[in-house]
Amino acid sequence: MSAARKVSKSRTLDALAMGLSGLCVAHCLLMPLVLAALPFLGVFSENPLVHQVLVGVAAPVSLFALIRSGGWRRAGLSAMALTGLGLLSVAAFYAPAEAWETALSVTGAALLATMHLSNARLPHRH
Repeated sequence: MSAARKVSKSRTLDALAMGLSGLCVAHCLLMPLVLAALPFLGVFSENPLVHQVLVGVAAPVSLFALIRSGGWRRAGLSAMALTGLGLLSVAAFYAPAEAWETALSVTGAALLATMHLSNARLPHRH
């Protein structure tokens, strides 16, 4: 596989991970509005499994993109990835943090999106 093709695949993974982060932010910020308009969706959005599945999808995609591109070697990118995934995980899996769930989720997703945007702009080494 050529180096250009590997870089293209790495950037595609970063774009996919940024999209997932954006989906998470949209979910966290728009869901309260949707719930106000459509009360019957409340059961779905309040189900912790929804957030756990989103983290379960976002974590491997984000880590794979960072590892494949070599971005994990950059301390700042690794710190953003681990902090973002940590915040998302706490929000999804740690029930006592429920009062902070939206803030933790939005901050974690924003950190991941920023990390992937930075990673996609860097020259990738394989």
